[in-house]
Amino acid sequence: MDIDPDYREIIAKFSVTHQHQILPYRSHPGVKTVLSNVSTLLKTLEQRGIQLSMNRGNPPLPTLFSKLERFNMVTEHQTCSGYFQKANVFFSAVSTTMNNSGCLTSMLHGKNSVTLLTHMDDGDVAAIAASPFLKQISSMCNGKGLPEKAKVEAFLKLGCLKEGWQGIDEAVKDQPLDRALVTHISSMCNGRGLPEKADVEAFLKLGCLKEGWQGMDEAVKDQPLDRALVTHISSMCHGKGLPENAKVEAFLKLGCLKEGWQGIDEAVKDKPLNRVLVTHISSMSAGRGLPEKAKVEAFLKLGCLKEGWQGIDEAVKDQPLDWALVTHISSMCNGKGLPERAKVEAFLRLVCLKEGWQGIDEAVKDQPLDRALVTHISSMCNGKGLPEKAKVETFLKLCCLREGWQGIDEAVRDQPLDRVLVTHISSMCHGKGLPEKAKIEAFLKLGCLKEEWQGIDEAVLKVDIKLHPLHRSLILYALNNHPVQGVLVSHYFPRSPVAF
Repeated sequence: MDIDPDYREIIAKFSVTHQHQILPYRSHPGVKTVLSNVSTLLKTLEQRGIQLSMNRGNPPLPTLFSKLERFNMVTEHQTCSGYFQKANVFFSAVSTTMNNSGCLTSMLHGKNSVTLLTHMDDGDVAAIAASPFLKQISSMCNGKGLPEKAKVEAFLKLGCLKEGWQGIDEAVKDQPLDRALVTHISSMCNGRGLPEKADVEAFLKLGCLKEGWQGMDEAVKDQPLDRALVTHISSMCHGKGLPENAKVEAFLKLGCLKEGWQGIDEAVKDKPLNRVLVTHISSMSAGRGLPEKAKVEAFLKLGCLKEGWQGIDEAVKDQPLDWALVTHISSMCNGKGLPERAKVEAFLRLVCLKEGWQGIDEAVKDQPLDRALVTHISSMCNGKGLPEKAKVETFLKLCCLREGWQGIDEAVRDQPLDRVLVTHISSMCHGKGLPEKAKIEAFLKLGCLKEEWQGIDEAVLKVDIKLHPLHRSLILYALNNHPVQGVLVSHYFPRSPVAF
């Protein structure tokens, strides 16, 4: 018997193991029900513009299917068909802003959570899916299974999560939920389930999180939450749960985080928090919890981060922090933790980052850092950590990044970097790491990027730059319309001239 043509594509979405289970039993009534329910689900997703999220397997599988990896499609067909039926109920009810299936599958982990889903009432599944806070619910219940409807309702009715709450639920009973606050709570409770009312209230009542707090809770009891601080705390405590009062206070009382700190806490005890500094620390500590005093102080005492540092700490011991450098370091170390001294020094000592470097270290050993270049490197390495010397040098030695390059490296070996080009490349590769030579060359060799291109590459692929130089405005167009994507040639410039 031939497979129903509508089911061929469906069966192909299952893992190889499941395909081997299904094919010999495709006429089995239970297996037919599974495939029918999958067909209905896929039609719902297509109609609603919801993409299938994929797992990280090789090859990658849709997570809606990979969640059943421990099930047998034949012997456990009832659970499998029930799962796809509930998924259809779920995605039929989600808001139009939900664009991928991960909001459901991220909550499921193991056979138990899938089985429990199949036993839930359709109305409860739909009610949870229809919540305007589904994204936050999904985050908190990551790997915890679909929560009970009653618990979701109880969480979303918390008075402390409503706009303007100052400790009295009755005063805000008619107010809407504070969406930003719910997002911060969900970030800290990512993968930890819906928090209890007492825990949320205790966190939101912390005096140290109120505007103007200087160590005395009583003095700020009527003040609103300091939203910027809550943002930083939630970033550092992502997935760590709601932090305790003692830990938050200890962090916010750190003398080294106050304006003007130069190593002596007593000298700045009455100073306010250095908000810029807290932003950088929270960026590097994102998802790692509140950092300890010793680690923060050690980082802020690094001589290599002070203005004018040329390799000798003693010479700059009384100098202030070089804020531009701190910004770049925190960008590269976003979510990586506070970097060790040896790694920071090694990066800042890279001769290839000095002004005028052309491949010979000795020629520029006394030159200052090329600040523009450091900016570009830090942009590409955002969240990637401090790059190794070999990788930075390899990138900066690329002839295709030199002025006048037309495909022949030897012709531009002594030319300086094309700064405008480096700016564009760094923007497109923001957070993607330093790109490989082959990808950059492929991008810059595109005939469609040449001036006067009309759809025929051969007509503009001339070596003479005066005849057909790169069309800089087109590169800028790609940059502005597809930022932070990496150098993905086919994405930017389809071969059809009607793309523009």
